[in-house]
Amino acid sequence: MRALSSHAAVIALGLAALGVAALKLLGGADWTPLALFAAALIVTELVEDADRIRSREPSDFEVFRIASALHVAAAIVLGPWSAALLAGGSAFGVRRLRDRSLGAVSFEAATVTLATLAGGYAFLAAGGHTGRIELLADLGPLAALALVYLTIRTTLLQVVAAREAFQPDLASAGGEAAFGAAIALFATDHPWNLVALAPLALIVHVAYTRLARVRRETLQALETFANIVDERDSSTYQHSIRVARSVDRLARSLGLPFSDIDRLRWAARLHDLGKVAVDASLLRKEGRLDGAEWAAMRRHPRLSARLMQRFEFAAAQARAVEFHHERYDGQGYYGIDGGALPLASHFLIVADSFDAMTHDRPFRPALSREDALAELEQNSGTQFHPTVAKAFV
Repeated sequence: MRALSSHAAVIALGLAALGVAALKLLGGADWTPLALFAAALIVTELVEDADRIRSREPSDFEVFRIASALHVAAAIVLGPWSAALLAGGSAFGVRRLRDRSLGAVSFEAATVTLATLAGGYAFLAAGGHTGRIELLADLGPLAALALVYLTIRTTLLQVVAAREAFQPDLASAGGEAAFGAAIALFATDHPWNLVALAPLALIVHVAYTRLARVRRETLQALETFANIVDERDSSTYQHSIRVARSVDRLARSLGLPFSDIDRLRWAARLHDLGKVAVDASLLRKEGRLDGAEWAAMRRHPRLSARLMQRFEFAAAQARAVEFHHERYDGQGYYGIDGGALPLASHFLIVADSFDAMTHDRPFRPALSREDALAELEQNSGTQFHPTVAKAFV
């Protein structure tokens, strides 16, 4: 109920701001720059997927939004109210055309309206002037605009809408502000210069889209690989999916930043990749493994880590995956003391062990959920990190 009221309040504020902006526009405006910025924003909204709820990829690959750069530029050139009207109006009109829900589109439009309006006033309050920008003299006002715009947009989209931790994308926001300042410099005295910037904006968008597509397809290939590994043995079917869900819930319950949650979830999703090098007969063996068989089985965490290290966006999780069969008392696969393990490894150890206990294996039947949780409690401080195990239970 509280989330719904927060959404409604944001939408109401955004609509009110749009209404006031429209009334101010009726009082008189320079229609040429207004029309050019409106056209630029509409085209940008049509070609890019701006201001959506964050990606769930395990990387630091930030989203660069040309629309946000145009919001910054419009706030400088046209002033807060006109810029807010264009930002909110273009977002609502174009995104609604994509048959997206009215509530989601209204919230996103309200978000960019309020962020642009507040950012524009921050620019003025810091000493900037509408319709004029000088790079050195206006660095402070530009920074104030970018900071306020980013803070409001991030708060509304991540905290209010997605109910995640506040974690702004400073690198991408800096790029958006710089690009917005460049647009403003070109368009302040000669609005038609916006047309000349269109090819540059298109090049930036195409380059980003291609890079994002390559990363997404690579991640999907790794995910498919993980599914194939799980399906080699019927007892581990969808094992990595379940472990990933458990890790996600555990990390959320502890209030970790969403970027850490995403990395943990994907580490769990890919943690058994190395089993591709383990003979399937070992995975299905009903009796105890002999020395050579155990040696082959113990290699799989390090093989998983080596595979992940080959991919920049997954390499940060490789060390956690390598140690997901260690114990808190140092009696695991590689004999590493629990205090030397990354915290992410402890998340994987608990979630992986719980899923293994609650599903049949060739050498033993599954435990009930209650019995598995009791095992976690009983072995807290020996096999499992006490804090992580307590949080999981």
